[in-house]
Amino acid sequence: MGIKFKLISFTASLLLIVILFLNFFVLSGIKEYQEKGTQAILFKQKDMFEEYFSERMRLNKNDDYSNSLARGSIFNKTWLRTIPANIYNTKGELLSGFKTDAKLNENDKKKIMIDYANKDKVSFKEIKDVIYFYSPIKYNGNTVAILELEYSNKENNLFYNNIKNYFMA
Repeated sequence: MGIKFKLISFTASLLLIVILFLNFFVLSGIKEYQEKGTQAILFKQKDMFEEYFSERMRLNKNDDYSNSLARGSIFNKTWLRTIPANIYNTKGELLSGFKTDAKLNENDKKKIMIDYANKDKVSFKEIKDVIYFYSPIKYNGNTVAILELEYSNKENNLFYNNIKNYFMA
């Protein structure tokens, strides 16, 4: 075997190793960037619901928040209905819900995640192309309700898979 063959073999194997490293780092970077972006969106939506509830309670000083939540109408605003979300009381009973696509909630861990949110913790679970996000809604330092957001991750997954296919081709 000549030096030419060894040089070509070495260059080809080096190129293959570089492509594998790029594949790993680019794909993990894309995934991390998408996850951070998704979390930022979900936390902004959570903050929006929480701020809206606090503002409504400040405007209705005579109204007890449990009465407002029991009616379920406090979150029944047109602009809020564009966000697929459900509001539960601290017992896990549905108070208000609006979904833009009329899909069923496929999260089999919903009860556990609602209990987790009652302990002032945030949780989320991805099922297929949907992320289910659970968070407490606080007012005056107390958990008054549980927010469930549904976020479609379909476009992110499609983009990721397309990039992955480019590397594999």
